[in-house]
Amino acid sequence: MIRLTDNEERVMGILWEYAPITAGEIVNNYRDLKTSSYTTVLKIVMVLKEKGFSSHNSLGRIHLCFPIIERIDYLNYLINDLIAKFFDNSLKDFLIYVHLTFSGSLDLFSSQESLCISKNSSM
Repeated sequence: MIRLTDNEERVMGILWEYAPITAGEIVNNYRDLKTSSYTTVLKIVMVLKEKGFSSHNSLGRIHLCFPIIERIDYLNYLINDLIAKFFDNSLKDFLIYVHLTFSGSLDLFSSQESLCISKNSSM
């Protein structure tokens, strides 16, 4: 699996929420972005299909788009990628960081501090 761009993630979010859905309906749900033209959204849908994230069924001139990759599978990929990149594949360090951040014991941007705390706690 690969990381999607922000716009691809937005379209996938719409697909996960509303599928099956036409490209025109995606555009209607995509209005808050600067690039919400039909052709732009259609291009993103085609890229998602090429990447194996979505597909479509044709009913005449209507193409109903739907996700192939489940939201939870993509979320798991993103979390595992985050843990690999920023926490040296240590689930323990990641969970300590999350706990300290959300308990108010650690500022959100003090990742180095959380890593030092978790490394020291294992001694």
